[in-house]
Amino acid sequence: MKVSKIKEEAIVSRRLVVLLDELSQELQNTGELLAQLEVKGLTQEQVELILGELSAAVSHLHEHTDGLDELIVDEANRFQ
Repeated sequence: MKVSKIKEEAIVSRRLVVLLDELSQELQNTGELLAQLEVKGLTQEQVELILGELSAAVSHLHEHTDGLDELIVDEANRFQ
């Protein structure tokens, strides 16, 4: 893939941009939740709350990544 061609056609599908933005936000949220679990002295209630939020984040990641690989490949193929 030539860099000049990518620059000429750098408009990525709006859908992909939105999905990647959502993925980035959810990954950041997941990282923050994992960091919270590393804090010493958490109560059982705090751990349960964090794990509940982490479970929701993982489910959200699973939903948002379903078919994302194919969309990325399709977008990459536009440049070939």
